[in-house]
Amino acid sequence: MTTATMLADRAVIRLSGDGVRDFLQGLVTNDVTGPLPVWAGLLTPQGKVLFDFIVWADGDDLLIDCEANQADALVRR
Repeated sequence: MTTATMLADRAVIRLSGDGVRDFLQGLVTNDVTGPLPVWAGLLTPQGKVLFDFIVWADGDDLLIDCEANQADALVRR
């Protein structure tokens, strides 16, 4: 029997397109070109943490699991 759990405080952002891993690689704190999932962050130019998240692979797409209340702000960045 499979049971699902809803995590209302989490959101998933899908990134897709040619070179999505290479694009994200230059922006986040962990290696997204290797095995996934990985925990990573997005920092200010001064090194302060803006967001932390988990990056998952879904075929050629990447999924970012982040705090639901921060998802819109992360997408804008």
